[in-house]
Amino acid sequence: LYVEASEKFRMDYCKLWKAMVLMDTDTVRDVCLSWGVADSEFFASMQLLKPYRPQKKAIHVANTTIDDILRMQMGLKERVKHLLHDTQLVPRELILLGRNMNIVRSCNKAMGSPVNRVAIMAYYANRGTYSLNPLLHHLNSPASTHISEHNHQVNDPWHQIKWKAAYTEVLFRAQLFFIKCAYYSTKVWQMLNSLFGHKSKNFEELLEEGIANTIEA
Repeated sequence: LYVEASEKFRMDYCKLWKAMVLMDTDTVRDVCLSWGVADSEFFASMQLLKPYRPQKKAIHVANTTIDDILRMQMGLKERVKHLLHDTQLVPRELILLGRNMNIVRSCNKAMGSPVNRVAIMAYYANRGTYSLNPLLHHLNSPASTHISEHNHQVNDPWHQIKWKAAYTEVLFRAQLFFIKCAYYSTKVWQMLNSLFGHKSKNFEELLEEGIANTIEA
């Protein structure tokens, strides 16, 4: 089975991942609603396989507790029932892509998580949205070589858009750096445990086991 992803879906999927990293709840909600998904926070949690809590600090560097896992397990069945509000809006690409990402996640887990799946997805999602970046559009435009003096004024609309785009890019790269730090700290912890003959489970393994047990129950 295969399906060609439309340009609109590709861009929406890139915006979703970028928004999840930036904790941009409005964009996450807008993309999810356009796909017929009512519970955007739960949908984001399923994409990341981590509790998505935008009201707290960045999810990728937040400590995950046993209580977090138990809350997700207990509320899983009920939230799944209300996840979709309009199945007609669900893109066909999303169904196959979700299956594909699940295979990638399973292979990565089986091999001991040799790659930082979340960081890779986020990085290329950000690159995928470059065509929407007004700063890059301006720099690549022939008219950009004929900028008048008034365009450098602080109250110029383009000046504000340019700095907002630059700020978002810097913020994204900072979040990506923290994601990588969290990943490598986990790898170091696993290596230290293996030196003493202990095996440590990562959060991805614990959450998958919890979800499987809840569904079977």
